[in-house]
Parts: sequence; structure tokens; C-alpha cells
Amino acid sequence: MQKLILIALVVTFTACQNKQQQPEVKTAPALEEAAAKKDAGNQVQYALASDKDFICGMTVVAGECDTTMYDGKIYGFCSPDCKVEFNTNPAKYIKL
Repeated sequence: MQKLILIALVVTFTACQNKQQQPEVKTAPALEEAAAKKDAGNQVQYALASDKDFICGMTVVAGECDTTMYDGKIYGFCSPDCKVEFNTNPAKYIKL
């Protein structure tokens, strides 16, 4: 019985050590405020700077996509992966 518990602990500890950590992406206060201000009809109170995901080109819609703020504008992404890629070097994707 003790061997089983020991094996379970080793497996659990080893599995936890191998997880890759994603870089922490902080949300902008403006996004949090906008999300809190949704009206009863679930209409979002902010507009996206673009209707396309800068990474993969998919169409994005405010309120239905992952967002981040850069240079005072809100950008939407089809997935957290695209958002993380954008946040690593936003200037690469946006022509200021």
C-alpha cells in the first residue's frame, strides 16, 4: 500500500514539473470595465480596433473573442494562442 502511494506521489510530482508555463498576460482595466458594463441585452460596450485576428486572419467580433489592449486600442483574437503570440511583439503585427 505504501509503495502505491509513493508511486502516485512521484507520478503526480513529475507531471506537475513538466508543465510549460504560458507567459502571464494581464488584462487592461478598460477591458474589465467594459465587460462589467454589459447591458441586459448582452451588448458589449467597446469596439475592436480591427475585425481580423492579426495572427491568423480570422474574423473576430467584440464580446465573442479573446482581447488585449495595446497602445490604447482593443484587439480581438480567435484564441488565447493568437493573443499570446501578438503580445510577444505587438509592433510586429501593427503598423503604427
